[in-house]
Parts: sequence; structure tokens; C-alpha cells
Amino acid sequence: MNKNTNQIRWEYGSELHWQPTLELQALGGADTIQEIFPHSRLHGTGCSAIRTILNYGRDTRGWQRIWVPTYLITDVIAAIADSGLAIEYYRDNPLLNSPGLPKGTLSSSDVLFRLNYFGWRGTEAILSPADIGCDIIEDHCHDPIGPWAQNSQATYCLTTLRKVYPLPDGAILWSPMGEELPKEPELTVSHLSAVQNKLSGMLLKQIYLNGGPINKAEFREKAIAGEEEIGGACGISGISELSRYFLSVLSVTQLSQRRLDNFQTFNERATNLVKAYIEQGQLTQGCYPFSIIFRFNNRAQRDGVRSSLIQDHVYPAIFWDLPTDLNDDQGLEFSSTMLSIPCDFRYTTEDIRRLADILDHAISGCSALA
Repeated sequence: MNKNTNQIRWEYGSELHWQPTLELQALGGADTIQEIFPHSRLHGTGCSAIRTILNYGRDTRGWQRIWVPTYLITDVIAAIADSGLAIEYYRDNPLLNSPGLPKGTLSSSDVLFRLNYFGWRGTEAILSPADIGCDIIEDHCHDPIGPWAQNSQATYCLTTLRKVYPLPDGAILWSPMGEELPKEPELTVSHLSAVQNKLSGMLLKQIYLNGGPINKAEFREKAIAGEEEIGGACGISGISELSRYFLSVLSVTQLSQRRLDNFQTFNERATNLVKAYIEQGQLTQGCYPFSIIFRFNNRAQRDGVRSSLIQDHVYPAIFWDLPTDLNDDQGLEFSSTMLSIPCDFRYTTEDIRRLADILDHAISGCSALA
């Protein structure tokens, strides 16, 4: 165990850590997620909400086939497959302004699954079932209260909340059309165990960052185990009581505004070299960016920058490692050259400025790979 308790440790990205009490109080107030979407149901995870609504639609609305975008994480595809619905793909990825929706081939037994990548899409993306002839499910996990989500005309919407709230679990399901919703599921023992691991990792990471006697491997082990359990085999479950409580007091508006403020601070601080690699599609007016997305010239440059950032304790993410047989060359190219770096409530203006300097150094060092 690391006995050094005097040094505050700095790192950027990776797993969420638990927020101090004063910080949580500062994030409280009006505009909780359930005030914004009052007729909604809470779930333990986004995949639980997906499984629940697909089973419900299959049994009560006659769904037989679901259309999903080509650019989609495999965990979500696995959750969709559990419903037993036939799966078809339509071309969509973060770079498309007008996705290749399967118009003309849809019927009332179909359901269309849509995704707001990184919060880049606004009201221009709105579609209603009347427009295409079948029910629509939208996933707004990257911008739960953006203009598309709040003005949606979909049959059902859902969003994972633990990606934008300081929580170990949580997701929400609602119907913009006012359709009946399946009841909230019970909290399962397996999900509660996963939440306990996740929360332990968050608390241990906070102690570690504050210079406490915690070895990094200790919180990483708990965090990774919890994440694998929450995102994996937990199935359908309700939300933990801890997360239910904080969802009733935390302001999603403040949390979203923090992301936008940090995003704008980064753009003001970044050098021209760094700005050259910021994907411009994320600058949609009125939207709250999920993170700062970078797009490099090739995989080698991306991987080189990523390795350099990790050496400086910045931990970017890749959304997502897609299968190589994906029928979407543009989506595959984007997946192999992108990096996502968070800009959420965890970070101060000084953190953002430090990040910009580190990125400038990392990109300069990998310029030969451009």
C-alpha cells in the first residue's frame, strides 16, 4: 500500500470518483432529471431500460423487427438481441448529418432505434412515428436534456444517467408521446453487488486523488469489476436507493452547463495545433457536448497521442471499438481515428487549461505520424 499521504494526485479521465459533500451540494437545486421528465421510470442501467422496453413493445405493440444504427456499441446490441426481435441495420454514424434511415421498408411491426452521438444532434434530428410508419426508440445518453431530447416526438426515449451524474448506477425511460410505460423493475441482488463494487471504486479513487494511502490498483480493481458487472450480465434491474435519492436532488441542468463551460474553456485555451484535431461536428448550437472529440489523420497518430496522454495521466476513451466487418466504411474510419476526452463536472478551469497544454505536447510529439 502506498504510504504517501501528503501529495494531492492529479489525473484526468477514466472512472468517475465520488464527489465531496460540498461539491454535491453545489450541484443540487432545480431541474432534476425527473422534474424535466416527470412521467418516467428509473432503471439500474441503460441496458435494463432497453431490455424492458423491447420486451414490452414485443408483447404489447406487436414489434417483430428492430432497426439499429451501424455505429453502435456491442453491449447495446447484445441487450437488444435478448429481446428476440429480428435485428436489421441502417447506416448511421457520428459524421452523418442525415442518417440512412430505412424509409419505405418499415411497417407497424418494426421499431427504429436511434442514437444522439456525443450530443451533436439538435432539433433537426427529430422524427415522429408518423414520419416513418413505425415506433421509435431514442437513446439520449450523451445529452439527456439537449434540444432533441426535450423536444422529441419518439414513442420512447431512454438515457443512462451514470455517465453524466456523479452516481454508480442509474437510467431513465420516458415516452414523449405519453404512451404507457412498463413498471419499474425491482432492484436485483446481482445489480446491487455491482453497484457496491462501483461505489467502492469511486470512494477509493477520491481518497487516492486526495493523497490518501490507497494504491491505484485497489480502486481500479473495484471500479472495473463494478463496471463489467453493471454493463454485463446484470440484466433487468431497478436502481439503487443511493442513486435514486441523488437523482431527486441533483440538477442535470447545472451538470450539463458545466460540460458546456469546460468545453468552451478548452476551445479558448487550445492552440491552433490542438484545434486542428477537434471534430467540428460537435459544435451544434444549443447542444451540450458529452465530451471533447478529437479525430486524427490515421490510427497510428491516434494511438501515439493516446499513449503520450496516458504518460501524463490523461486517460482518453475510444467510442467505440467496432467490428471490422461493419458495413459502414466512414464509421469504421472514425472509430479507428477518434479519441474522447471528458469535460464534465469533475474538472475545474485549471484542470482544463492543464489538459490543453498536455494535448499540445502530445500532438506535437506525434506530428511525424500525421
